[in-house]
Amino acid sequence: MADVVNRTRLGEEQEELTGALRRTRDQLAAQKERLAALALQWDDLEQKSRGFAAVVGGCQHRLAEVDATFRSLPQMRDIKMQLKVGLFSLFFLVSYFLSIFQYTIP
Repeated sequence: MADVVNRTRLGEEQEELTGALRRTRDQLAAQKERLAALALQWDDLEQKSRGFAAVVGGCQHRLAEVDATFRSLPQMRDIKMQLKVGLFSLFFLVSYFLSIFQYTIP
């Protein structure tokens, strides 16, 4: 009689341990998948941030090339227009990349 009770108790404990082991294994598999997805998102974000830095650097370079010395009023207007165009393109790129980053980051 005691052997039957002990076997039953040991069987229940074994089932509990097996269930806990399966749950832990399933949780680890799910966590592994989440980490893999995050690693891919991180790589994508890193590439986008490098592209953003390159584009912003190019805009800064173009803005720095504008000669701000002027000798006439029409020349001043041309310089002003060049600076406005450069700043507009910079602001556009910043807003564009921020929208990309917003959709990228969960």
